[in-house]
Amino acid sequence: MTERRDLERFGNLFEVITGRNRPFLDQCSDTKLLAISDFPRASDDCRTLVRQVLEGPGSMFTTTGTCRQQVDAVRQSLESGYLGPDLVEALFALRVVFVDNVLRPAVKEFLSADDERVDHVESLYDSAAKLDGLLEIIRFLQKLGNQKQQV
Repeated sequence: MTERRDLERFGNLFEVITGRNRPFLDQCSDTKLLAISDFPRASDDCRTLVRQVLEGPGSMFTTTGTCRQQVDAVRQSLESGYLGPDLVEALFALRVVFVDNVLRPAVKEFLSADDERVDHVESLYDSAAKLDGLLEIIRFLQKLGNQKQQV
């Protein structure tokens, strides 16, 4: 019976996170759509979104010492002005470290606790989902940029 309860709690958690992430995911979609007609502006918007996720209110990356090295690598890549493989690698490394060292232990604690408060775990999942959205935008921009260079 506990497994069923855990699955229900987990399902409710994902439902809340999906709803909370909708505005950000809409921004990601808008940025990809913009890239087709105004690639430079979409690139700037993408950089803004990356900074917003890393440093904006509620950012779980600046409060987590575990991810400091990866966050610094993302910032360095952003400063280059090029949305290239270095940025993708830095964001992916940040995601791996964050999921393995921050999110996974928090989820284990959430599932083993009887406490129904989920704010912290929601914020952590929210941050991981935003990283996924950023990676998707940058990969899209890279593909689009490569296609434009070939034409």
